[in-house]
Amino acid sequence: MAITPLDRGLEALVGLRIGPHRGTLVLVDHVRGVLYVMVPPGSGDVLAGLPGVRVLSDGNALLMPATYDDSTAAADLISYPRDGEPPVLVPADRLANRLRDLTAHAPEGAPVS
Repeated sequence: MAITPLDRGLEALVGLRIGPHRGTLVLVDHVRGVLYVMVPPGSGDVLAGLPGVRVLSDGNALLMPATYDDSTAAADLISYPRDGEPPVLVPADRLANRLRDLTAHAPEGAPVS
């Protein structure tokens, strides 16, 4: 999922208590102000149509930083799981519900893209 504005995506993750220490796959694009959140394959349809959300699918490429050091352009918010453990994917239905709540409670005139 690509979520804009970036702050809204981060607020959604905080509300779900999903942080970088859980091994969750999240990428921040500081240049474009986009938060990329990885959800289980085939589950992104529940997020389709939400303001500021773009569902990425087959055929999309997502470039990740080549190093573990953050840059001014992009940063990964991933705390990699222990050896042999798969990364944690964000449940798409929980993310969709949280983004809906944020949109419904946004101050009038607040950007939701």
